[in-house]
Amino acid sequence: MDNSLRIENALRKLENIESLLKEIEANSRSSDAEVWHKDRAAIGGEKVNVGVRVNILTVGNVDNVKQEFTAEFFVIFSWKEPTLKGMQREDVVWEEHWDPRVLFANSVTNDSLLKKHYLIYEPNDEIPLVKMWMKVSGTFKENLELNDFPFDKQELTVKLMSDWPVDEMEFEKDMSIKDSIRTDTFTGEVHLTLGCIAYL
Repeated sequence: MDNSLRIENALRKLENIESLLKEIEANSRSSDAEVWHKDRAAIGGEKVNVGVRVNILTVGNVDNVKQEFTAEFFVIFSWKEPTLKGMQREDVVWEEHWDPRVLFANSVTNDSLLKKHYLIYEPNDEIPLVKMWMKVSGTFKENLELNDFPFDKQELTVKLMSDWPVDEMEFEKDMSIKDSIRTDTFTGEVHLTLGCIAYL
C-alpha cells in the first residue's frame, strides 16, 4: 500500500472517530437544546459564587398519600461575569455563555419554566453582574411527617442543585435583598405557618 492510500485510510478513520464522538456527546445531553459550556478553569476563571433569592407565589395541594406538593415561585440567580465585559444585554446570545445549570432535585413535574437574563453594571465596576430570573411552577416530592396528623406541621422544601462541581460553582444566599412570600395566593385547604427559606 502506497503512502497516499495510507493517508486516505487514516483520514477516513479520523472522520469516523470524530463522528462517533459527536454522537456520544449528543446522546449524553438531556435535551437537544442543552448547551455544554466550558468550565471556568478552561477560560482562566475562578470559582463562581452564585447568589440566590426567592419570591414564593403559591404553595398548596399537599398530597399526604403521594407525599407531594405544588408550588409556583420566582428564583433569581446572580453572578459576576467577566466574559461579558463591555457587552450590553441585547448583544448577548445567552445560550452560548456560561450558565449555573440549575436543577430542582425533588421535582416531580415542571408545568412551567420561564427564564430571563439581565446584565447590570454597578458603579465603578466594569465587570457586569448577570441576573437570571426563573419562574417555576410544578410538583415537588417531600417526605411528610404524619405522626401528628391531622394537626401536623410540615417543612416543604424545593431542593436546588447544579450540574457543576462544588469546586467550580457554589450557591450562596443573596443578602442584598430579602426573600418574599405571597400568603394571599395560597390554596385554602391547608393552614400554613411560614418560617424561613432554606437553600441546598
